[in-house]
Amino acid sequence: MTMTASGIVDALGGVVGSDRVLTGEAERAYFSTDLSFVPGEIADVVVQPGSAEEVAAVVRIAAEAGLPVVPRGGGMSYTHTFLTGKPGAVLLDLRRLNRVVEINAEDMVMTVEAGATWEQVYLAASEQGFRTPYWGPLSGRYATVGGTISNNSVFFGSTRYGSTADAVRGLEVVLADGSIVRTGSWAHRNGTPFTRYYGPDLTGMFIADTGSMGIKTKAALRLVNMPAASVGLAFSVPSFDASNECILEVARTELATEAYGFDPLYNDVFADLGFAFLKGVEWSVFFAIDGADDDIAEAAANHVRSIASNYGTEIDPTVAMAVRADPFGAVRSVLMGPNGEVWMPLHGIFPRSKAKQAADACRAFLDQNAATIEQHGIKISLLTLASGTDFVFEPSFYWLDDLGQFRLERIEPEWAEKWKTIPANPETREVGLRLRKELAAIFDELGCIHLQIGKYYDFAGNIEPTTRAALQAVKGALDPNGVINPGSLGI
Repeated sequence: MTMTASGIVDALGGVVGSDRVLTGEAERAYFSTDLSFVPGEIADVVVQPGSAEEVAAVVRIAAEAGLPVVPRGGGMSYTHTFLTGKPGAVLLDLRRLNRVVEINAEDMVMTVEAGATWEQVYLAASEQGFRTPYWGPLSGRYATVGGTISNNSVFFGSTRYGSTADAVRGLEVVLADGSIVRTGSWAHRNGTPFTRYYGPDLTGMFIADTGSMGIKTKAALRLVNMPAASVGLAFSVPSFDASNECILEVARTELATEAYGFDPLYNDVFADLGFAFLKGVEWSVFFAIDGADDDIAEAAANHVRSIASNYGTEIDPTVAMAVRADPFGAVRSVLMGPNGEVWMPLHGIFPRSKAKQAADACRAFLDQNAATIEQHGIKISLLTLASGTDFVFEPSFYWLDDLGQFRLERIEPEWAEKWKTIPANPETREVGLRLRKELAAIFDELGCIHLQIGKYYDFAGNIEPTTRAALQAVKGALDPNGVINPGSLGI
């Protein structure tokens, strides 16, 4: 460790307590490693602050020493988000900032600390009859609010309400000099966080920044009423194109809260999980429709049914409602394949006009590499989703490989015991990661955008030079010495 002699570790311990400053090699390696299989610099120290004031004090100590500061939430990143871009980093494990500060039923806003998980948020809001419009990723048992806002995300609620970004009313952020700022109406000296817009949209500056503009400590999230009634629908459709067209046409009605499609691999996986009716189904689409009462939900479902029936045959809808019944219980399916394979996704968000082009390009790429994929036993899934009226496309690569501690400790013990001896497979890993990168480049050529940009997607290389210069100027003003998550966004 390079910092011990300088006394910085002692100074950090004076802020958060010595037991919240981790310096052991194994601990530092654990917190410095994401799910991408890409090695990075190991942080010199991991700090676990418990308040915004402690975060600010830690940042000041690090900044005065010229050390990088990297925020980490639930650790579910595949895109190098918290891999330290420079040696000597102070990594902030922000999960102790996990309190629900307030649920304001009158203003329809809840304020939470950035380390709270989406499961915590959902349970706290639902107790009072609310939920947030976007209400979490499938990994919401572990994914934190601050990490998700930093990366942006789609799934629960996204077809009707959009992404994480659309749920945010305001943020509390620690800047590189240790100052604490608030955004939106929360920035008013007599204000509360009831609206995002008060002057220029400074809130947006810290959304999807992958933690590069500042360190989020609190978020104010919009609330909507918990629906009194929900209906699930599902259809078997004859092709990938039919699945995508069906999802996007339904999304335009704004009647479905979630609309997503499974490919043959996903259908087989769910069949093995107890949904036997999916066995042999090639392509399927699922819808969750909410309403203020049964009549409204059923009327909306009938309209969705009238659209989807043009594309396929109605089947048992229990998958859509089972996912709703235990929304954050599918962590194993997020982290790995059905037989313990490593799961390595990539994604792109496209306008509807480019949905078919993206699907065709993906299929052509997989066809061109079919022999290599078969040789290495790599499996491919193609998950699709509507976020608003946009097409979200997530191809994923699966192969047998060493799962590692992080994955194993987040799944059921019986499965962890079964799969913990899967050996490392570096040759196939190299092929899988290469194919993933090549497909990401093809998506970029089609003009897609990405969530979870981190240090993986070529954000800086894909934006216009003048836009990049403007963004770098903002980064330079907020963080003149480049200490906050250096290398993130490629700037």
